[in-house]
Amino acid sequence: MDLVPRFRDCCGNCPGSEVSKCTIELITAGQNVDEDSDLDMSWADNSFWTKQMDRELVAWTSEHPSDWSCPIDVYMAGCSQSGQLAEATAAYKNIPVGIESMALLQPKQVLCGSMCTIVLADDGSVHSCGKGEYGRLGTGSSDNQYTLMQLPSIQNVVMKQIAVSKGSYGHALAIDEAGGIWSWGDGDYGKLGHGNTTQSNKPKLIESMRRNVTFVSCGFKHSACITSDGELYTWGMGDYGRLGHGDSNDSHNAPKLVDRFAGQNVIQVSCGSSHTMALTDDNTTWSWGDGDYGKLGHGDTNMKSTPTKIEMLSCNQIKKIDTGEESCNQIKKIDTGEEFSLCLTENGRVLTWGRFNSNVLGHGEDGHLHVPLIINALEEVHIIDVSAGASHCLALSDDYNVYAWGNNEEGQLGFGHKNAVTVPQLVEYFKNRNIAKFQLVLLTLRCGQLKQASVKWFLCHYQVQYQKNIEIFKKFPLKAITHRLAVLQRFSDMILSNLQFCDFEELGESLGLDEIPEFLLSKSKRNVFRKQLSKTTFFDGDTTIQLDGCIDDIFTATFLQLSTLDPKELRGSFRPYKIRYDGDIVEEYDSIQEECMDQLQAGSAGLLCRTQNGVNKKGLNQDVYIFSEDNIDSKSAKFRFLGRLLGISIRTKLPLKLHLAYAAFKLIAGGSLDINDLRDLDICFVEKIEMINSTLSWEEICEKNLEFLPVTDGSIVIELKSETRKEYADLALAQRLKAWDRQAAWVRDGIKDIVPVPLFAVLTGKDLEEYISMPLSADSSIWEDLSKSCTVVDFPGPGTPEDGQKDSDILHVHPVLQWFWDAVEKLTPYEKKLFCQFVAGTTRPLWDQLTITFCPETTNTPITLRAPCSLLMPNFETKYQLIERLHCAIHATDSE
Repeated sequence: MDLVPRFRDCCGNCPGSEVSKCTIELITAGQNVDEDSDLDMSWADNSFWTKQMDRELVAWTSEHPSDWSCPIDVYMAGCSQSGQLAEATAAYKNIPVGIESMALLQPKQVLCGSMCTIVLADDGSVHSCGKGEYGRLGTGSSDNQYTLMQLPSIQNVVMKQIAVSKGSYGHALAIDEAGGIWSWGDGDYGKLGHGNTTQSNKPKLIESMRRNVTFVSCGFKHSACITSDGELYTWGMGDYGRLGHGDSNDSHNAPKLVDRFAGQNVIQVSCGSSHTMALTDDNTTWSWGDGDYGKLGHGDTNMKSTPTKIEMLSCNQIKKIDTGEESCNQIKKIDTGEEFSLCLTENGRVLTWGRFNSNVLGHGEDGHLHVPLIINALEEVHIIDVSAGASHCLALSDDYNVYAWGNNEEGQLGFGHKNAVTVPQLVEYFKNRNIAKFQLVLLTLRCGQLKQASVKWFLCHYQVQYQKNIEIFKKFPLKAITHRLAVLQRFSDMILSNLQFCDFEELGESLGLDEIPEFLLSKSKRNVFRKQLSKTTFFDGDTTIQLDGCIDDIFTATFLQLSTLDPKELRGSFRPYKIRYDGDIVEEYDSIQEECMDQLQAGSAGLLCRTQNGVNKKGLNQDVYIFSEDNIDSKSAKFRFLGRLLGISIRTKLPLKLHLAYAAFKLIAGGSLDINDLRDLDICFVEKIEMINSTLSWEEICEKNLEFLPVTDGSIVIELKSETRKEYADLALAQRLKAWDRQAAWVRDGIKDIVPVPLFAVLTGKDLEEYISMPLSADSSIWEDLSKSCTVVDFPGPGTPEDGQKDSDILHVHPVLQWFWDAVEKLTPYEKKLFCQFVAGTTRPLWDQLTITFCPETTNTPITLRAPCSLLMPNFETKYQLIERLHCAIHATDSE
């Protein structure tokens, strides 16, 4: 019985969650599912749901994360003269453009500030691009950044909210998971909160607000935050009373409590250019600061130096501009622009007031508004989110359409022109999209200052594919699978939150807990791991090593200078040490890591060697490395130092181009190898053992003329004879499986020198491979070279080449080839690795050796190999059929 998932309207809580919380209808081929059946409730019954199924489900979430997440596409519009549109700068044409680098982060927030863009990723890391002046990007430099860059100094700090100023010289705030505030950028007027007016080009923790902050907002020249107790703090420029302390023009360079809200619970705050708004939990809206143009909403233009209630927003005072009809509503959201304010009510009405300039109020009539009024142009739609830029606005309706209005001098509204828009208009770019499949959600929509990149949309595609190739789950309804994953999520959270109170590595095996790491979700481990790392970070010191300009063994040269150092001094989050070349040039440590890894894999230091599969050119993993077995007793210190380098890569989030076999990572994680792991390293040895244990006669084995070296058991030497077959095979296999245990243990000790956290005990080999080794998908140019580098045979061309066009260019436009290129490009990182294993028995592509031969006489048959790197391509009728066959082929490799 085939089950087909169909999704109802999303609850809105899906982005960033491990399991989609969408309501799911299950449709079967020919019959309905009984939701009360035993099978549907199997997720709660371990007699139905086995350990192996849980292992497979955890593997599913890590190897195919897109099946269980909500992919987010990020679109932006506006000026990008300083790089604030990231890689889309050259492609911008006054309409929304996709920003792939931001989408890949699965962002929680994308904020457009003063000539910059700040992104909060799903894993809590912060990234930025745009104008670097005054340190507004937080990258440690004042240089412009034209591609998205992670903020290195806080890469091990998990952030949960960010805010950015829409004007002035630019500054930003971020809240970490402990509730502390970090700030960076322009420090004029003390708006960074560090007790001075100094700018900072990298995030710095505000010492007076280290805990319990839940919400932050950046104005042009001041800042504000809310604590878990509902207290409001403000700091920065104080003129016009914008800080709300009653001292009018006094500035404050550190957070100060706003006494007016004593005994009340503030839940939202928004800082404009020279005024501030707040919302309390009793549905009261407050404003203070400069009253010009009526932007405080009190019916006048007077300044207020302390928070004052906006009476016109009380429950019985909200009115439409034309009829005066009253509307009783709760306030859902408040926001401020440069010289205006807005709010959104629970029943979907948008109100604006303040300065009319740039048509930002959306009423289509000239004149400033001194009181909040409903925008009539949005009366027929239900608005669920709004955002105010410096001089333009965006709104999202419950049918997932975007409306925009206000200043449009740089095309920031996304209409394809630069004309001002006086009343909210539908952004046509999304009008004809398949809303049944895509839902448009503004998670945290923020617009930048005039002439800045300012508009972005999040397209959330909720898609949990029911994987027919995972046999183990075929009989279970999707609802049961998602419920079981929720159980595993809860289990992971409980174990990980209490791990710091137990020496898991010491007690795990004795208490029978050694299997637990296999059932912990990798995303949960990653988030907790980063938190623990941040607590053991050592300051980035001035340790410097000396290297000659040309050196054949960087690893040994580094080892000799750093191995005696206290490992604590190498626990920097960004720069554990520097390199000085020829006594003069100083560079960061990561500048030599790629060359160092290349030398290690080429044999320097004698620590690594190619797998026997690679030596024999047979089996899988022919291009990866394992620990050397030669003279290892003399190399224990070097193996431990190799572990320290791996630990540094984990701590700094800078993966290495180190192509270790998965078996090596499994051993480093404390696991043991089995015969399947050995098959991936030395298939010839495994085949010999299997032959010895087979039903072949002794004479038949001897006829193979294979070499079988004696094995020793203590002082006893065992040679392969007819009467010792089983004893020899068992001992040879056992010894081979233990051949790399000591090397891995030394490497593990080295990692623990740099990563001394309890969670390390529950990391699996797959976790370590992800943290340490640069993923195959990280180098997109490798996959772009596929269609250019391989050889295609027997594909018919469409005609005679035009002037300057090569024959190969014509061959590559054949539809089957185009479908193939597209299908390979869209494979997940894990599937790309499987694809390489399928084609060449390697973990990385060998495009220049790949030949694709067209077989027009076969239709929709499996994709097969004539020989390694020689692919036979049937004449598929549709792209879908090709994709299905490709997935079957590569996943068959995974199951071997």
